[in-house]
Amino acid sequence: GILLKLHMSDFGKLAAMEHQYIPREITVSSYDGRTISALAFITPPQYQIARTVLPSTRYIGLITRGAREMKLDELYCDWLEQIPSVEDKARGDEYYTIVSSSSSSSSGGLL
Repeated sequence: GILLKLHMSDFGKLAAMEHQYIPREITVSSYDGRTISALAFITPPQYQIARTVLPSTRYIGLITRGAREMKLDELYCDWLEQIPSVEDKARGDEYYTIVSSSSSSSSGGLL
């Protein structure tokens, strides 16, 4: 992936757009071996969907195009392109049903 260095005001704008996520400090290992502290937007446990749900084709396309534009490792870009996905219009209720944080079963609630 990539890391972006943002001014605090720009981070604030991004955080406002990504309001459903929680910023969390993480440690990242760079391609050149450095260890970097960064902020990542994390989905809160109460809003996570089942891990068996495929990402949308649009989402995978955005990630793949960005990786190629940033000239990330070719093997990584190739790996991204082979990830199974589903067209946005073909997504069912499972994309809107959250997983209970206490088990792997659905809570039955729709978002």
